[in-house]
Amino acid sequence: MGVQSTNGLDALMNDFEQILKANPCIMSSVMLGEAMVKIKERKQLTNYQKNADDYIFSCPECYLVWEMIEGWKGKERTRVIHYYYDFPKYGRIVKQCENCVYI
Repeated sequence: MGVQSTNGLDALMNDFEQILKANPCIMSSVMLGEAMVKIKERKQLTNYQKNADDYIFSCPECYLVWEMIEGWKGKERTRVIHYYYDFPKYGRIVKQCENCVYI
């Protein structure tokens, strides 16, 4: 028994392709490579997102998780504190928030 010639295999593939084209359905378009799904590229994380645990703290007095965001508004430097009520406290750095420091 020898190996079949490629001519017979090519003829079989051509017949199979014609059958798939004659009977259009989802599976035939997938097999022919016509129905392709576009895969979204994953966004790159910024350094701030990678190191978020270094910037988000847990307050031992008020039991809230908070974060101080600093930025510029025009020529003025601004600081805004965001409090998170439904945020996991496990593994956070314990540090008093500004509201609890001044009480």
